[in-house]
This record gives sequence, structure tokens and C-alpha cells, in this order.
Amino acid sequence: MRRLGLFLALLIVDWTFGIPGVGIETRTSSNSVMDWVYGIAFLALIVALVLTWRGKRFAVPLAMAVGAFAAMLAVADLFGLTSGQPAPAAMVVVDVGGIVVSTAIVWAAIRVGRRTPMTG
Repeated sequence: MRRLGLFLALLIVDWTFGIPGVGIETRTSSNSVMDWVYGIAFLALIVALVLTWRGKRFAVPLAMAVGAFAAMLAVADLFGLTSGQPAPAAMVVVDVGGIVVSTAIVWAAIRVGRRTPMTG
């Protein structure tokens, strides 16, 4: 479960680099729907990280969902589907890192799910 928590924390760091004005993202968002999508995904990421300490029964499925959704968001951003503009070179690195970390989250969640009984 520690490895899953580590990968979830790495995804938080990766997403922080993608926040305009905070990280290296230079595009400003004019799409309020995508702001909500990213906000809900980030909240689910925080909840999954907290559940790795407390509610182990729900941490694995939520982490798998967050990992898969984060990978889809990163791929969509690479192709410019989330902001209407293609990703700048620095954001391509962040998006590829997000894809790698998201894949690691799904992998770690599958491994934890196989050996952890579904009990509270």
C-alpha cells in the first residue's frame, strides 16, 4: 500500500506542474467545464491518497479509477483536446510523466488488490 501512496503523491506533484501560474503551464484555461473535470479528478486523487492510510478497502478501486482517468486526461492534453491548443514542449514532458505515473498507479493498485482482502 506504501507504493500506491507514493505513486499517488507523485501524481499530485506532476499535476502541480500543470497548473497555470504555479507550475510550468503557460496556457490559460477558458473552458470552465475542464476546470471542473480537473478539480473533481484532483479531489478524487486526494481522497484516494487519504484512503491508502485509512480505508484500504476503497483505496484500491478509487486509485485505479484515478490512475486511468489521469492517463486519459494527459493523453487528451497532449493532443490539445482539453484546452483547444496543443501542449507546449514543457507540458509534453509533464503529460508524459503523468502517463507514466498513472500507469504505475494502476499497476500498483492491481498488485495491492490481488493480495488485500476486501475487508475494512
